[in-house]
Amino acid sequence: MLPHYEAFPRNATITVTFSSDPDFKIEWYKKQRFLTSGSDVRVTTELVGEGEDGNAIYRSVLYPESPKQIHYGDYKFIIRKDIETVETHILMDFPETELPKLLVTPTPVEMRNRSLILTVNFDSNIAYPTVSWYHGDVPLRTADRYHLELRWKGISSDWVAQGYPSVLPAMPFKLVTSSNSSYSYMYPSIGGDRSSTQPNANYTAVLTISDVKPADFGLYRVILENDAGATHHVIEVTAPEVFPYVTCDQADTIQLACNVTSCSGVTLSWIHSVDDDVVRNLPGHQDGSISTLTIPVCMHSDAGMYSCVAEEGTGSDVTIQHDTATVTVRAVPVILGSTVNITSDRLHIELPFYSYPPHHRVTWHRNGGQISPSHRITIETEQHDVNLPIHGKTCRQVGHVTSVEVPAPVDEDFGTYKITISNKMGTSEHIIEVQNPKYINPVASSDVNISYDGGSAVRRVTFTTYYPEFNVKWYFKGEEIRENHRVNKYEIQTDNSTHSLSPIPAVPNSFGVPVTVVRRKLWKSSVLTVTCVSEKDYGKYDVLVSNKAGKAVIPVKLTKHGQGVPAMVGDIVTTAINSTREISAKFHSVPRYRLIKWFKDDKEITNDTSKYVIVNEDVDIEIPSSEESMKETGTITRLRVTSPEEEDYGLYRVQIYNDVGMIDGSATLDEDCK
Repeated sequence: MLPHYEAFPRNATITVTFSSDPDFKIEWYKKQRFLTSGSDVRVTTELVGEGEDGNAIYRSVLYPESPKQIHYGDYKFIIRKDIETVETHILMDFPETELPKLLVTPTPVEMRNRSLILTVNFDSNIAYPTVSWYHGDVPLRTADRYHLELRWKGISSDWVAQGYPSVLPAMPFKLVTSSNSSYSYMYPSIGGDRSSTQPNANYTAVLTISDVKPADFGLYRVILENDAGATHHVIEVTAPEVFPYVTCDQADTIQLACNVTSCSGVTLSWIHSVDDDVVRNLPGHQDGSISTLTIPVCMHSDAGMYSCVAEEGTGSDVTIQHDTATVTVRAVPVILGSTVNITSDRLHIELPFYSYPPHHRVTWHRNGGQISPSHRITIETEQHDVNLPIHGKTCRQVGHVTSVEVPAPVDEDFGTYKITISNKMGTSEHIIEVQNPKYINPVASSDVNISYDGGSAVRRVTFTTYYPEFNVKWYFKGEEIRENHRVNKYEIQTDNSTHSLSPIPAVPNSFGVPVTVVRRKLWKSSVLTVTCVSEKDYGKYDVLVSNKAGKAVIPVKLTKHGQGVPAMVGDIVTTAINSTREISAKFHSVPRYRLIKWFKDDKEITNDTSKYVIVNEDVDIEIPSSEESMKETGTITRLRVTSPEEEDYGLYRVQIYNDVGMIDGSATLDEDCK
């Protein structure tokens, strides 16, 4: 007789009845694993009678002491005899009582912070249940505004991917959660009384819909499924009579409405407020007891709360249904200006902005190329409160500030910066021209030298500029001097050459227009010669230098030969003070000096080295004259040479400038100076 089997899902028991002579062996398998009586299952085989063919009838029984999930599935029963082998495949299904069991949820639907939250609690003694959500017939997935979550005993969905802690009972394991409580998963028993929830089998399915819209209301279907089958549950989400949240996309139009139910003959109006601060009052359009407010061409400043208010001449109480609505505007990011801070050791640019929906990308460009954080450049975007303009008022809102910082900036760090900020609605751009401080002034420095040649006065103005294209004009007493002047006594020569500077490549700016980022300092000069100098030629002259940076005026004073230029008082003196050598010159200047230069072998000396120190001090000095000496305020300029070495000795020269001209003097620094 071929084997005959019966499966009893409630207690996971299988019985196989067969006839055979006594010479046989039986084997039980589950998923290729040989089963013997042991810790998880029991196997018995006994003689139960005699068949019609004279062979004995046997019954083999496989059963667990306590049915669990691992005892369900595919089994194989084998009878082995000398001349034949018989295999029987048996499927042990889960009992129908093991379908997911819906539990009572106190509040299955909750609306909070513009989000709709649907919650379903259920019990499944079969591990790894699944949950599917539908809105009507449309399946929902975690994406965009939808977030699906399946929790086990309050633990978030991470367990779905990582597995339960300690699935095997023989390997106890505790999971420590953020609430300092511990769980270890043990397979629940299958079958038996389902009137109470089995331990370790409680699940919560959560669907969260953000930025809720009117279309999100209606019927939702949730399918709870495990290996025993599926349970269906329907949740009805009822829309409020008037939807309290409204979303308007940029440039769209929306309408709000309120209705007075207790009386008629009232005047309705609207108040627009942000964070309890009133922004504006709006009349709306009233038709009987209904007032409609139309907001055309939505922009970011239209967001906020709109309240409908009613006034009645009798002073009676007025009841308004649904008198407030919160309007959210989805628009491109709003850029709120920029600040640039430049010092000798830092370049810092900040750009505050506001974005709803939230931004997803911020990009910085400089002179046409994108820049990224590096060892020299720090780029950050952080949440920060910002001042958002809303219909003529400023409201403090949560926004962001994006910034770039460059330590010790070089010429290439200046130029045109472009910042692009993007969200789901589009992209906003902002252009910042960051001028190199060296290039701000039309003239970086200037010198004036006046000389006399017979009856002519020659005034040479030398200046430095970073702009090769420039224009120079001379003025005297407010009138421009031209070479073809009516008195024909002026000659003007201006150096327009670039002094053989190598060309600098231009790069395109954010608009695709080539610009020069790095400029070189150019030395330029302009000479005005006044022939046949007379008394009326003396006075103040102005040299006007114009270029792309603007205009600069260099004053030049012409006096009688020898008058007005700085005058040395006494000789230039050299002294030794310990290991320091000092060269000093005393002079008097009316008008006051404006520049003092020291030179060593025609190379200008500056204060930015540890070798040299230049000190200028105003003192009272005696001015010798043909009649008697007079005390006037003069100046002593001192050049100190620290620990001079052989190359530091030799000829030193000093030049002193004022608005009239320049005087120079020299002295030799010897090793044995006293």
